[in-house]
Amino acid sequence: MNTKIFLALLLGAFAFTGCGEDGATGPAGPEGPAGEQGPAGGEGPAGDQGPAGPAGPQGPQGPAGADGSDGAAGSDAACAGVERIEITGVTGIEERNFIGAPVPFTIEVEAGGTALTEGVDFEFITLDGEEPAATGAFNEFEFSGDAEFTADFIVVATDGCTTDIFDFSANLVEFEARVAVVHILPNTGTVKVAPTGTVDALPDFDSIEFEDVTDLEVVNSPTLDVDILLEDDTFVQTLNLVLDYQKSYVVIAHDNAGATFTVVEIDQADTTDLTTRLYAFHGANGVGAVDIYDNTADPAVALFTGLAAGTVSAPIEVQSSNSIPFGIDTNADQVDDFVGTLSTTFLSNGWTTIIAPYFDDDANLKLIMAEFSPAGVGFDNAQTLSVPPPPRQTPNVTVAGVATGTTTITHTNTDPVEVEFAVAACASVEQVELTVDIVHSWRSDMIITLISPLGTEYVLWNRVGGSSIDEIIGEFSDYSTEALFSTSGDLLNTFGSEDGTGTWTVTIEDLGTGDDGTFNTAELNLVCN
Repeated sequence: MNTKIFLALLLGAFAFTGCGEDGATGPAGPEGPAGEQGPAGGEGPAGDQGPAGPAGPQGPQGPAGADGSDGAAGSDAACAGVERIEITGVTGIEERNFIGAPVPFTIEVEAGGTALTEGVDFEFITLDGEEPAATGAFNEFEFSGDAEFTADFIVVATDGCTTDIFDFSANLVEFEARVAVVHILPNTGTVKVAPTGTVDALPDFDSIEFEDVTDLEVVNSPTLDVDILLEDDTFVQTLNLVLDYQKSYVVIAHDNAGATFTVVEIDQADTTDLTTRLYAFHGANGVGAVDIYDNTADPAVALFTGLAAGTVSAPIEVQSSNSIPFGIDTNADQVDDFVGTLSTTFLSNGWTTIIAPYFDDDANLKLIMAEFSPAGVGFDNAQTLSVPPPPRQTPNVTVAGVATGTTTITHTNTDPVEVEFAVAACASVEQVELTVDIVHSWRSDMIITLISPLGTEYVLWNRVGGSSIDEIIGEFSDYSTEALFSTSGDLLNTFGSEDGTGTWTVTIEDLGTGDDGTFNTAELNLVCN
């Protein structure tokens, strides 16, 4: 606005107002025109730098610098050209090693195909085993042998330049074998087994009687050097036994042109179901090679053939549920010279039995059955072999039995059944046969005995047969082919040539518990001269 106009207006306003009250404020006047532009201000601060532009093209490579000085010699300078070592094996450790003595072994190591003799260090790593001890040469070590262990090992070998590793296993166990003695050496009385050079018997090998069988006793050494002594300490023979781990051995003392001891290794591995592992040993000095037959069937079946004195057969397996009537042929003419019975009592399922003919103190030919359980318990049964009876004859005296009291067979055995046979005339007995019909729910509880008029007794049935059959029906005879009823010549040997006139008696006893039976019938058949 023009200054003059402004002043005029201002003065006019004061004049207009005078001394009276102010009037109301008038409306604002219109905005005046913009004033002239003032001078430019000073320069402000610089802004932020913008991004770099793209790189320009690479310039040419400059000249190579001068070679540096040689560095110090490296630490592997001594290994230059050294052949790599290799562990080729561990010798001296067997599949099974036995405690009780140190177990030495050697780490075989070579380089470039040449065995090394020094300059190698070894370190062993194992979780369960014993730390080996160094012994002689640089690569020889040993386990102490003080305790059992089975462990895997890693051995690390180094010569300072190269390294090799090798793994192996070690199994240290206590040695164990089992040894038994069978005494069939006649005219020596009792014997004992003592460490060589001493007279003090080993435990369980003292006072072994004639016809006795010891248990299989544990031996903890692979070698056993012992002397066989009589009861008065008289020396008989030295035995040096070499034994295998967990094997069983039977030492048989027998007569073979003088005192002889034969060691038989027996196999006690599991047999098939219901069988016995059977060996035969020929201990009868002066008798040629023998054949042993199973006479259960007709014709007889050969069990062992050509068995020479002092030798043992290979094992066979026989049924353990039945007794076996057998014959021994001493001259290869296929005719029994002696007969007997292998009792089912000594043919147990899964057990091992040795049968051996021998002579007793009175020169009687006998047969021993030496039986061993899987646990090593030994049992013995000695029987006198019989000469086979003459050809079977037709009986000329037949008598039916009459029960004199009860016919009930009670397990209390307070009143055994007695059956009598009245024979009117029999000057000399030449053959005896007895047929019975008995029912019993546990027939192996019973004992059946035949008694002649002169009081001679023979036990026909002695608690055999089991419970699978509830009866005893058959004929006891020297000629029976049924094992449980075969007496193998014993009836004639027992009663032969006796005066059979008078009352014969059969007693039937029950020694069991809880089972009873009934006697039905019996018949005695004799051949009388």
